Amino acid sequence: MPQPYLGEIQIYAFGFAPGASTAQWAFCDGAQLNVGQSAALFSLIGTYYGGDGTQHFRLPNFVNRVACNQGQGQGLSERSLGGAFGKNFVAMTADNMPAHNHSIAAFTDRVPTDLVDTVYPGYRGARALNSTLFAVNATANVMQSPDAIGRSGGNSQHENRSPSIAMTYAISLAGEFPVFPPD
Repeated sequence: MPQPYLGEIQIYAFGFAPGASTAQWAFCDGAQLNVGQSAALFSLIGTYYGGDGTQHFRLPNFVNRVACNQGQGQGLSERSLGGAFGKNFVAMTADNMPAHNHSIAAFTDRVPTDLVDTVYPGYRGARALNSTLFAVNATANVMQSPDAIGRSGGNSQHENRSPSIAMTYAISLAGEFPVFPPD
Protein backbone atom coordinates (compact mmCIF):
# COMPACT_ATOMS: atom_id res chain seq x y z
CA MET A 1 0.00 0.00 0.00
CA PRO A 2 1.42 3.41 -0.91
CA GLN A 3 2.11 6.01 1.77
CA PRO A 4 -1.27 7.41 2.89
CA TYR A 5 -2.04 11.05 3.44
CA LEU A 6 -2.29 12.15 7.04
CA GLY A 7 -5.99 12.13 7.95
CA GLU A 8 -6.95 9.93 5.00
CA ILE A 9 -9.93 7.68 5.73
CA GLN A 10 -10.05 4.23 4.21
CA ILE A 11 -12.80 1.61 4.30
CA TYR A 12 -11.82 -2.00 4.92
CA ALA A 13 -13.69 -5.27 4.70
CA PHE A 14 -11.91 -6.67 7.75
CA GLY A 15 -12.44 -5.93 11.41
CA PHE A 16 -9.22 -4.14 12.36
CA ALA A 17 -7.45 -0.88 11.60
CA PRO A 18 -4.31 -1.70 9.58
CA GLY A 19 -1.13 -0.60 11.27
CA ALA A 20 -2.96 -0.03 14.58
CA SER A 21 -0.17 -1.80 16.42
CA THR A 22 2.30 0.80 15.09
CA ALA A 23 -0.08 3.74 15.70
CA GLN A 24 -0.33 4.39 11.95
CA TRP A 25 -4.11 3.97 11.71
CA ALA A 26 -7.02 4.26 14.14
CA PHE A 27 -10.68 3.29 14.01
CA CYS A 28 -13.05 6.10 13.08
CA ASP A 29 -14.91 5.69 16.35
CA GLY A 30 -14.91 9.23 17.73
CA ALA A 31 -11.84 8.66 19.90
CA GLN A 32 -10.46 11.73 21.66
CA LEU A 33 -6.86 12.72 20.88
CA ASN A 34 -4.55 15.23 22.50
CA VAL A 35 -3.94 18.35 20.39
CA GLY A 36 -0.28 18.58 21.44
CA GLN A 37 0.47 14.95 20.60
CA SER A 38 -1.30 15.05 17.20
CA ALA A 39 -0.80 18.67 16.12
CA ALA A 40 -0.46 17.90 12.40
CA LEU A 41 -3.69 15.88 12.28
CA PHE A 42 -5.44 18.52 14.39
CA SER A 43 -4.38 21.19 11.86
CA LEU A 44 -6.28 19.24 9.20
CA ILE A 45 -9.50 18.17 10.92
CA GLY A 46 -9.71 20.62 13.82
CA THR A 47 -12.89 20.25 15.85
CA TYR A 48 -15.17 19.23 12.96
CA TYR A 49 -15.84 15.99 14.81
CA GLY A 50 -15.80 17.33 18.36
CA GLY A 51 -13.43 18.33 21.12
CA ASP A 52 -12.59 21.62 22.82
CA GLY A 53 -9.87 22.62 20.32
CA THR A 54 -7.36 23.56 23.03
CA GLN A 55 -6.58 20.28 24.76
CA HIS A 56 -8.51 17.66 22.78
CA PHE A 57 -10.12 16.90 19.44
CA ARG A 58 -12.04 13.88 18.19
CA LEU A 59 -11.67 11.54 15.27
CA PRO A 60 -14.66 11.02 12.95
CA ASN A 61 -17.22 8.57 14.31
CA PHE A 62 -18.67 6.03 11.89
CA VAL A 63 -20.05 3.74 14.60
CA ASN A 64 -23.68 3.03 13.59
CA ARG A 65 -23.35 5.66 10.83
CA VAL A 66 -22.83 5.75 7.10
CA ALA A 67 -20.72 8.22 5.17
CA CYS A 68 -22.26 11.19 3.43
CA ASN A 69 -20.61 13.83 1.26
CA GLN A 70 -20.69 17.45 2.37
CA GLY A 71 -22.72 19.96 0.39
CA GLN A 72 -26.24 19.98 -0.91
CA GLY A 73 -27.62 17.67 -3.54
CA GLN A 74 -30.55 18.67 -5.70
CA GLY A 75 -33.69 18.70 -3.57
CA LEU A 76 -31.75 17.73 -0.43
CA SER A 77 -30.83 19.61 2.72
CA GLU A 78 -27.34 21.02 3.32
CA ARG A 79 -24.78 18.68 4.92
CA SER A 80 -21.72 20.19 6.59
CA LEU A 81 -18.35 18.56 7.20
CA GLY A 82 -18.46 16.65 10.51
CA GLY A 83 -22.22 17.01 10.82
CA ALA A 84 -24.11 14.02 12.19
CA PHE A 85 -27.76 13.66 11.33
CA GLY A 86 -30.52 11.12 11.39
CA LYS A 87 -31.57 8.70 14.09
CA ASN A 88 -31.19 4.96 14.40
CA PHE A 89 -34.62 4.58 15.98
CA VAL A 90 -37.72 6.78 15.96
CA ALA A 91 -40.72 6.53 18.29
CA MET A 92 -43.92 5.94 16.35
CA THR A 93 -46.48 8.57 17.33
CA ALA A 94 -49.64 9.90 15.74
CA ASP A 95 -47.66 13.05 14.80
CA ASN A 96 -45.18 11.22 12.57
CA MET A 97 -47.57 8.73 11.00
CA PRO A 98 -49.12 9.46 7.61
CA ALA A 99 -52.72 10.60 7.81
CA HIS A 100 -55.02 7.59 7.48
CA ASN A 101 -58.17 6.09 8.91
CA HIS A 102 -59.50 2.71 9.85
CA SER A 103 -63.09 2.06 8.93
CA ILE A 104 -65.12 -0.58 10.66
CA ALA A 105 -68.49 -2.02 9.84
CA ALA A 106 -70.79 -2.69 12.78
CA PHE A 107 -74.04 -4.59 12.81
CA THR A 108 -76.75 -5.02 15.38
CA ASP A 109 -76.76 -8.81 15.05
CA ARG A 110 -76.00 -10.14 18.54
CA VAL A 111 -75.32 -13.77 17.62
CA PRO A 112 -71.54 -14.35 17.48
CA THR A 113 -71.89 -17.39 15.21
CA ASP A 114 -73.38 -15.13 12.50
CA LEU A 115 -70.07 -13.29 12.14
CA VAL A 116 -67.54 -14.46 9.59
CA ASP A 117 -63.74 -14.23 9.62
CA THR A 118 -63.48 -12.33 6.37
CA VAL A 119 -62.45 -8.78 5.69
CA TYR A 120 -65.08 -6.14 4.90
CA PRO A 121 -66.52 -5.61 2.33
CA GLY A 122 -67.88 -9.02 3.00
CA TYR A 123 -71.39 -9.93 3.78
CA ARG A 124 -72.01 -9.64 7.48
CA GLY A 125 -69.02 -8.41 9.45
CA ALA A 126 -65.46 -9.20 10.29
CA ARG A 127 -63.58 -10.18 13.39
CA ALA A 128 -60.00 -10.98 14.19
CA LEU A 129 -59.21 -14.59 14.93
CA ASN A 130 -59.48 -15.45 18.63
CA SER A 131 -61.23 -12.17 19.45
CA THR A 132 -64.79 -11.07 19.97
CA LEU A 133 -65.89 -7.89 18.23
CA PHE A 134 -69.28 -7.79 19.84
CA ALA A 135 -70.29 -8.49 23.37
CA VAL A 136 -72.41 -11.64 23.50
CA ASN A 137 -76.11 -10.96 24.14
CA ALA A 138 -75.59 -7.18 24.24
CA THR A 139 -78.28 -4.72 23.33
CA ALA A 140 -78.03 -2.47 20.30
CA ASN A 141 -75.98 0.77 20.39
CA VAL A 142 -73.53 -0.26 23.09
CA MET A 143 -69.74 0.10 23.25
CA GLN A 144 -67.86 -2.34 21.06
CA SER A 145 -65.17 -4.61 22.35
CA PRO A 146 -61.73 -2.90 22.69
CA ASP A 147 -60.39 -5.66 20.37
CA ALA A 148 -62.46 -4.21 17.51
CA ILE A 149 -59.89 -1.58 16.61
CA GLY A 150 -56.44 -1.09 18.08
CA ARG A 151 -54.46 1.95 19.04
CA SER A 152 -51.99 3.39 16.57
CA GLY A 153 -48.40 4.36 17.24
CA GLY A 154 -48.06 3.49 20.87
CA ASN A 155 -44.76 5.42 21.08
CA SER A 156 -42.86 2.20 20.40
CA GLN A 157 -39.63 2.60 18.46
CA HIS A 158 -39.01 1.29 14.98
CA GLU A 159 -35.83 0.83 12.96
CA ASN A 160 -35.08 3.96 10.94
CA ARG A 161 -31.81 3.14 9.18
CA SER A 162 -31.39 2.66 5.46
CA PRO A 163 -30.13 -0.70 4.31
CA SER A 164 -26.36 -0.78 4.73
CA ILE A 165 -23.43 -3.08 5.27
CA ALA A 166 -20.97 -2.86 8.14
CA MET A 167 -17.42 -1.94 7.14
CA THR A 168 -14.34 -0.79 9.06
CA TYR A 169 -13.49 2.90 8.70
CA ALA A 170 -9.93 3.79 9.66
CA ILE A 171 -8.08 7.12 9.62
CA SER A 172 -4.37 7.54 8.98
CA LEU A 173 -2.54 9.02 11.97
CA ALA A 174 0.73 9.31 10.07
CA GLY A 175 1.68 9.88 6.48
CA GLU A 176 2.26 12.59 3.92
CA PHE A 177 0.79 15.96 4.81
CA PRO A 178 -1.73 16.85 2.06
CA VAL A 179 -0.98 19.96 0.03
CA PHE A 180 -3.82 22.46 0.00
CA PRO A 181 -4.97 23.54 -3.45
CA PRO A 182 -3.98 27.07 -4.50
CA ASP A 183 -6.62 29.78 -4.09
